[in-house]
Amino acid sequence: MMARWIARSMMDGAIPPGRGALRLWALWRDCQQAAELAEMLQLHDAWEESVGPARAAAEAEILAFAPEVVAAADRNLTPG
Repeated sequence: MMARWIARSMMDGAIPPGRGALRLWALWRDCQQAAELAEMLQLHDAWEESVGPARAAAEAEILAFAPEVVAAADRNLTPG
C-alpha cells in the first residue's frame, strides 16, 4: 500500500521523482524484493548522477515508470 501511495504521489506531483524513487527503493525488502522497486533504485542512481537537462530526463524516466509500481502494487493487493 505504501509503495502504491508513493508512486501515485510522484505521478500527482506531491513527491519529487528523485525522493520518491529513493523512498520506493527503501520498501524493497518489505515488498518481497519486487523487481519494480529494484528498477526504481537504478532510476534513482541515474537521477543522482545527473545534472541539468540529464536530471530532468532522469526525472521523466522515474515518472514514466511509476505506473508500473502502481500496477504491481495493485496486483499484490488484489486477493486471490
